[in-house]
Amino acid sequence: EATLQMIEQAMPDLLILDLLLPRVDGWEILKILRAKATTRDLPILVVTSLGASDAERTLALGADDYLSKPISLSVLTDTVSRLVAEAERRRREAEAEKVAERLLRARRPAAVQEPAQARRRILVVEDNPINLELMVELLACEAYEVYTCGDGRDVMRLAKTHRPDLILLDINLPHI
Repeated sequence: EATLQMIEQAMPDLLILDLLLPRVDGWEILKILRAKATTRDLPILVVTSLGASDAERTLALGADDYLSKPISLSVLTDTVSRLVAEAERRRREAEAEKVAERLLRARRPAAVQEPAQARRRILVVEDNPINLELMVELLACEAYEVYTCGDGRDVMRLAKTHRPDLILLDINLPHI
């Protein structure tokens, strides 16, 4: 109980869990953590001396990865880095999906389509494909003429070519 409370209070970016624990084994802890909404998405790396024979069962219970002792420092750091990065990517994607759902629910009905020459042109500059797709979909629903690019080097050329009424610009782009 103390361990579970500590995990929920600290909400670490990653939990490294041994399976051979006193009183309650790591599998039970894993089941409990995966059953709770607050810890369901917590990345869990199981590190144990049991060997690879229990890996399948452990992964099926919700561990994100499984390492058998002894472990080299490079394997441990690579695994931890990968799991933290994957969790962050999943968190960003889930956040983007929530925002998209809220925007779609709040979206007013599409305006009556104006003649092509009066349609507003928007240039979306975004290197994250999920964000780009979301913005294009939302803007297309409103009958905007949407142009896109994912690299800072192309912005000026596209702005001169399409003369947008608005540029939605990600400020953290590759190359420039």
